[in-house]
Amino acid sequence: MEKISLAVIGCGAVAELQHLPSLRRIPEVEVSRLVDTNSHRAEKLKADFRLTKAKIYDSYIDAVEDEVDAILVLTPPKSHASICIDALKKGKHVFCEKPISSTLEDAERIVQAANSSNSVFMIGYLFRFSNVFGRTRKLIDLCNLDIDQFECHYSGWVSKYPAITSFRFQKDEGGIILESASHIIDLLHWYLGKVKYVSATVGHVLGLPVEDTGSLSLEFENDHIVLGSISLSWASDPRLELEFHGKNETLVADYDRHRIILNLVGRSVFKGGPLHLIVRDRNTRELTSVELNYFARRIIKNEKAKPDAVDGFNALAVVKAAYESVEKEKKMPVMYH
Repeated sequence: MEKISLAVIGCGAVAELQHLPSLRRIPEVEVSRLVDTNSHRAEKLKADFRLTKAKIYDSYIDAVEDEVDAILVLTPPKSHASICIDALKKGKHVFCEKPISSTLEDAERIVQAANSSNSVFMIGYLFRFSNVFGRTRKLIDLCNLDIDQFECHYSGWVSKYPAITSFRFQKDEGGIILESASHIIDLLHWYLGKVKYVSATVGHVLGLPVEDTGSLSLEFENDHIVLGSISLSWASDPRLELEFHGKNETLVADYDRHRIILNLVGRSVFKGGPLHLIVRDRNTRELTSVELNYFARRIIKNEKAKPDAVDGFNALAVVKAAYESVEKEKKMPVMYH
């Protein structure tokens, strides 16, 4: 098979520091188009990554109408719908960075376009490709954990997050719930199913136009009620940790310390105390490489990818319910796809 011809739409920091370095590790993919409204950015990345054959465009339409197999959408969320839908209509495979969009209306349009297309469509929730979080899901299933509570923490200094533009600090396109909590929400969907209610509070510690701290309380209901929280901060040291509890069990997934702690009280194999698993995990660039390789494999095999458009919609549905909760100061139901 010939190499997958790929157009990178959006030549900001995430393209420069994560996606383009990651694509170097995937021999089946050739970056043949670079698109950005700032052509100087595209030219810089073409030179820095020695993409001598890549064409430069300042409009995504030119790339979508060109002879490429797939596109990476690395632009601010408000632009996702038009790019994704136009690309899918042209038969292109699409990888779209999270969040799927900035509105549920646009997210629904993307879902409809993806469902009507034979192309591969994937949303970039990279922590699904983490060894720690992947093994956590396997342990939940393997040990038949009866989870009824959880506690999640996600933090990091936002001043250290690389960025070329300031969209993550703009209302309706940024904020810690949309930017950061959506990662945890996707993992919790993967582990626990759907959220029934969400309530949220936010803070402005750094004086940004959008919230930079927050707390979400979530209520899941499958065969029983599961309650828990997500604590968020852009004004503290990095931490990414999920903790789950049942009547006689505890599971801690600690991404930063590369470990999982599992304690099953009363089960014979655990009489010696908690089981500590050291799990060598990947940094975010490595996760992106694995994620994009998975996307390329789905194209080659003509298979559907996960997370898909519905997963993207559902994560955004919880985010929007959280923002509505902040506005109305009460818990809100989540309206899923």
